[in-house]
Amino acid sequence: MFFTIGNITGTEINKNALTRGYRAEGLGAILGGVFNCFPYTTFGQNIGLLSLTKVTSRFVAVAAGIILIILGTIPKFAALATIIPASVFGGATIIMFSMVAVGD
Repeated sequence: MFFTIGNITGTEINKNALTRGYRAEGLGAILGGVFNCFPYTTFGQNIGLLSLTKVTSRFVAVAAGIILIILGTIPKFAALATIIPASVFGGATIIMFSMVAVGD
């Protein structure tokens, strides 16, 4: 997966990059165990979305993390997500997974 991401982003993957990637995977698994949640690992589906959207900036992931923290800590903001109809989520989910299944 690291080599595929490197090809998509145009980054050369060497031994140092692989070492950092494996360390990040290990840290995610440890933090998942400490906080009693699922271990976080990379998934092939995410690589498909990366190639599909062409959004390769890590700042997008940071912004999404900040939004999720706000939604998790301030219930009034989280309530905004509950007013979105289930059919809208269903439609968005079908489109997203269909695009991933079709591939690049």
